[in-house]
Amino acid sequence: MGILLIALGIISIYGVSSDLEHNSLYALSKVVMIALGILMIIDPKKNIMRAVGMYAATIGIGGMIRSMNALSSESTLYFLFGLITFLLGVNLVLCGISYFRGTSKNARRMTITAYLIFLVYCLRAIATIYLGTNPWEYFTNNYSVVTFLMMYAMYIFVLTSDEIRYGIPLEKNLIDLTGLRKSISIPNDSLIMESDLKAISDGLAGIASWNELNAGPAESEYMIKLGKEMPCTLILQKWKGSTCLYATVVTDPNGSFIQGARFRIDNMIRDKETAILYGNDGSKINIKINIEGKINEDQS
Repeated sequence: MGILLIALGIISIYGVSSDLEHNSLYALSKVVMIALGILMIIDPKKNIMRAVGMYAATIGIGGMIRSMNALSSESTLYFLFGLITFLLGVNLVLCGISYFRGTSKNARRMTITAYLIFLVYCLRAIATIYLGTNPWEYFTNNYSVVTFLMMYAMYIFVLTSDEIRYGIPLEKNLIDLTGLRKSISIPNDSLIMESDLKAISDGLAGIASWNELNAGPAESEYMIKLGKEMPCTLILQKWKGSTCLYATVVTDPNGSFIQGARFRIDNMIRDKETAILYGNDGSKINIKINIEGKINEDQS
């Protein structure tokens, strides 16, 4: 990415070298691009995350400098274009700094900003051509637009890669926590049938006719399928010599179960809409009752 910034910067400056007086801000933005491209290459701690952050800051600063001319324009449309690109450039710089320092939670904000800037330049080109400008003349006289679109297109491609999307430490932690939550909690869209509530009540009363087990501390078990968006199975077990039930949440009851959270259930209370399973150790599970008595396809 550093080499790309240097190459595009040199090419862009060469293109306006014959009229630097009227393109001073544009040339300055390219000087900044070249300088930060060199810094990106010689960075002693360089890695993909720091490089992505520096690239964002570079093109963000460049966008801010280039928009200065538009901000002083008497044309309302051109002024609005400059204001939008300036604000998006500021946001991209801030995103790049947080990414460079490793304090960003994810790349979504930076990706959205890059998409918006890319869209703004596309809309500007489309609007100009729509108003009567010859497409070939527009792009040959404003080849910098092509350069910007190439820069942002490449950056969007990098930001949407798996290495960037899932490579941020904080993002990895969030993904791990989400996976943990899915594996040990009851989905929010869960509905429980009246027949399942009766089976739980029978189990607590010691009159359960569940599936008998011949191994381990459990003497019988009962499975309840829950959830639609993130389906899971609630496995209830009655242990030998115990008056309570033990519940475990698994995503696949037929797969290998290595580790998970086990809930103790000592009692159940319910009203017309909700059943609450709770244990003397403080554990509690709230499940909505399927009042209509219909089983969703995903839970059948």
